[in-house]
Amino acid sequence: MVWANIEQVFEGRHMNSRTHMLVGAALSVALLRPLNATALLIDIAGGFLGGWICDVDVNTKTEAKDYFFGVDIILPLCVIAFIDRFCSLGIIDHILLRLGPKSALGISCFMALLVLGSQWKVLCRHRTFMHSLLAVGLFSCALELVFAPLVPSFFIGMVAHILLDMTNKMGVQVLYPLSFKPCLGLFKSDGVADTAIRLCALVVLVYLAQGFLPVNPIVQS
Repeated sequence: MVWANIEQVFEGRHMNSRTHMLVGAALSVALLRPLNATALLIDIAGGFLGGWICDVDVNTKTEAKDYFFGVDIILPLCVIAFIDRFCSLGIIDHILLRLGPKSALGISCFMALLVLGSQWKVLCRHRTFMHSLLAVGLFSCALELVFAPLVPSFFIGMVAHILLDMTNKMGVQVLYPLSFKPCLGLFKSDGVADTAIRLCALVVLVYLAQGFLPVNPIVQS
């Protein structure tokens, strides 16, 4: 009876998107050790974005997908943008002042990869291209052209997402286009274990973020 309950907790297909985002942000802050509030906000934003972006390939109805995107990524990024403006951290100004051919190329490549991963279902089904090391490298290179300080945390967020997805029953085509799909078959989306990981990531993120004061503008480059 006890074993059956344990199996029910750990069986399933995939992690919840918010779990990926919080784990990505918490790991980014833990590993990168930001020195000021600006760096902290950049690491959180990059971890959120990297943790979320892999799942643009989910196969859901358009209405549900739009809601999923809006609630899970647009709202948090709007909050981060508000904090940046309210606390005068200078992140958005740093990006806007450096807009040019290089950043335009980066944005174009980033959006093209996003469309490819979310719409081209013939080659990019769920848990294939968007969950591969190839995607991590390509997205990171595109983001480097737009805002280099975001790349380390974005990279950590994407890699954390892929590693977490290896714990479910579907597997991840991490070496895409090769068919190799490592799979541990442990966790369930919105299951008890998933919720526990999400809460732990939130606690760790809050603990690491405490004590930062918005007094350091972005370092000029």
